[in-house]
Amino acid sequence: MAYHSMAKSRSLEIMIESAGQMGPGVKGPSYHELGVPLLEKTVKNTQTLKEKHVIAWKQYGCSLMADGWTDKRGRDLINFLINSPEDTFFFKSIDASSQAQVASLLADLLQEKIEEIGKEYVVQVVIDNSANFKAAAHCLDLMLEDIGKLSVFRAKIYNARRSLYKHRDALRSLFLSEYWTTSKLTNTNAGRLVANMVLSSPFWTGVEYCIKASHPLLIILRIVDKDEKPTMPELAVPMNEAKRKIK
Repeated sequence: MAYHSMAKSRSLEIMIESAGQMGPGVKGPSYHELGVPLLEKTVKNTQTLKEKHVIAWKQYGCSLMADGWTDKRGRDLINFLINSPEDTFFFKSIDASSQAQVASLLADLLQEKIEEIGKEYVVQVVIDNSANFKAAAHCLDLMLEDIGKLSVFRAKIYNARRSLYKHRDALRSLFLSEYWTTSKLTNTNAGRLVANMVLSSPFWTGVEYCIKASHPLLIILRIVDKDEKPTMPELAVPMNEAKRKIK
């Protein structure tokens, strides 16, 4: 695919035209010229070109695009490009072949590139295929795990395994009933622990907060996990809503 693009590029046409204008016997640049002065000149020209794009990013905003593909050697490559009214600028290319967790890698790389560009200038992120939607889903899954690790939620999640939030009223009634007070479990440490937990208002408040924090992300996971993969604009609305609710 890369060779086909090269054959169609205007740059190749200009090179052939220029070589033809020089006539027969023209010599190409030396090893030293390619490795030092011409390379330095190209780097300088590229930096000047980038500065024009940066001005457009700051003025209009830009889109960060990730394009994953596999070359003939089986390497997993991720190209990052930035699009703005100035045009599309090739930003960086990453070889992800050695990464065992490509999904989490993509999430980390996107965040890293957004920080490099300036998060106040990136208006959207565009990824290329369903595999990357799985990466986005994996990222959301990691967010849910991180929520569960917060000190305000961790103990509540652990204790909630012994009860069910939707049946909290029935559970409270159970531990106030004669059936419980006459039970042998009433005098056990485990029994007293569970009873105190179920009858504790702060415990149920913590569980409610935990559900409210995770529910918006679960909605997005269901959207991403459908047979028909949504586009990024379709995910933008529920993502913004999730951010608002979690905040």
